[in-house]
Amino acid sequence: MQPRHRHLPTARVVTSADRRLRGAIASALVVCLAALTLGVVAAPATANTTLPVPTLSKTAQASTGPQGELAVVGAGESVTFRLVFGCSVTVCTGARVTDAVPAELEVTSVTSTEGVVEPWTSNSGPGGVTPLTVTLGDFASGGGGTVTVIARFRDQTPGTHGPVVNTAQMTTVSPVDQSLITATDTAAVKGVFPAAPAATATKVWGSSTSGQSGVDELAAPGATKSLPCRRSTPPTSRWTPSPSPSR
Repeated sequence: MQPRHRHLPTARVVTSADRRLRGAIASALVVCLAALTLGVVAAPATANTTLPVPTLSKTAQASTGPQGELAVVGAGESVTFRLVFGCSVTVCTGARVTDAVPAELEVTSVTSTEGVVEPWTSNSGPGGVTPLTVTLGDFASGGGGTVTVIARFRDQTPGTHGPVVNTAQMTTVSPVDQSLITATDTAAVKGVFPAAPAATATKVWGSSTSGQSGVDELAAPGATKSLPCRRSTPPTSRWTPSPSPSR
């Protein structure tokens, strides 16, 4: 009977690559165990995040004209800017409406159906006004309102002024990276100011207002005066024959 030989297993040499692989597997197991312990698997920050959508529409209107993208005003006439704003999809966080009124215009009134109108000033000199601001805060989705701004041209000397473009914005804060999401719209106004009619000098003969003839009077623009028509009667003369000499 021949003795049996036992074959001993050959020892495997562990390389550095094997050690790196084992380390990676161990790290992955640790991460998985931690996630299972917390009960939550980490997800990208933007996944399933809904962004709000602000909306803004702006129009201009003269007191005697239609409402649209351009209003034409005359001397002494104001322009009304209407900013219709809204929010959709989800809540607009930190929302506000701003209107950068050009320096050519002087603001006389600012009102809003929603939010708070921040203090503003309208300087009489160059530079215009600080951008008008209406603070809305956290504005609900589906909500809306209107900001009304009334202004007039500072310079109303005869001629054409503008068009002057007025830009407004509605902004809200993104819940992902805290950047601003903005909606913008513009409207314009043009001023057309005619020259005042010049006064004219008129000579009136036999004016009933002066009681004198041949008087120069300053007639108001557009006024008329009639010149009286008088018939002059020339003096009459009679011829009387001289008496014949007596004989």
